[in-house]
Amino acid sequence: MKPVFKHSVKGFRGVDRTEDLVYCKYNHGELVIARKLPQRQIDDSNRNFGMISSNLRLLYRTLSFEYQQDLSSYTMMYRSLMYNPHKISLSAYSLFTKMMWKLKKLIPEADLSCINKEDILQHEFPIKTIAEAMKAGLLLHIEEAGMLTSKI
Repeated sequence: MKPVFKHSVKGFRGVDRTEDLVYCKYNHGELVIARKLPQRQIDDSNRNFGMISSNLRLLYRTLSFEYQQDLSSYTMMYRSLMYNPHKISLSAYSLFTKMMWKLKKLIPEADLSCINKEDILQHEFPIKTIAEAMKAGLLLHIEEAGMLTSKI
């Protein structure tokens, strides 16, 4: 939906309950998306998704600094390869969550709601390094990213 700003505040982002809209800014304000405020009923799938999201956020915080730097480097390489000014650019955290959901698809017994670093190392999941995740097909293969070998 193309947003129309009634209050001359183009920097606004967030929820406007008077109009039942949510405004989202991306790409440093170049892209503004307005969508209707959803009216949802919470069910078990919402709770499960919330538990997974919370756990992945905690897992991301426990990653080694070097691994997070490798994720950031890979993200920059990915952006330069797949640049599109009309799309929202990928962040290191969103890349990590995308990789984890692909891991769940590849290995269904991986429980994302309670996975931790020890589980990843113990079960030999192919995400111990960014290079390993690329080889497993969890990330797009970028030739220069083969050197990203910091452990999780």
